[in-house]
Amino acid sequence: LLYMALAGLSLATHLTSTGSPVPQSDCTISITVDACACSIMTMAFIWERTGSSLQLSLWSLLIPLASPGFVLGSFCALQHDVILHVLAPLQEYVARSLAHSDEKVRGWMNLGLWKGCTSYNTACRQLCEIVGEAAGLKK
Repeated sequence: LLYMALAGLSLATHLTSTGSPVPQSDCTISITVDACACSIMTMAFIWERTGSSLQLSLWSLLIPLASPGFVLGSFCALQHDVILHVLAPLQEYVARSLAHSDEKVRGWMNLGLWKGCTSYNTACRQLCEIVGEAAGLKK
């Protein structure tokens, strides 16, 4: 039903566009209709997957800033944890570069809490302890 409505909107725009001052050519009309249709389909897809008005609103704010394709691709990537497959190796690289060359990295996957220390391992341990305390974990 949504696709039929978008097709009808596209046809109606093309048929009635001769007297309209903006957009002025068939090409700009077509691009405008395509962008609107892609935006609506992107928002419908996000709503279908999340059912959240807040998420729909936040993602919709990105459409005019980026593009419907960017928003849809980013949403799908987050839904399939693709971003995590990129961020985890990047985070590991940054963590290793923060460690001093004479210091052995002990498998930490955080960037640490650098309060009063110069050691990467100590900074990571401090951050883990604070997060553990906030979560109510005990040694």
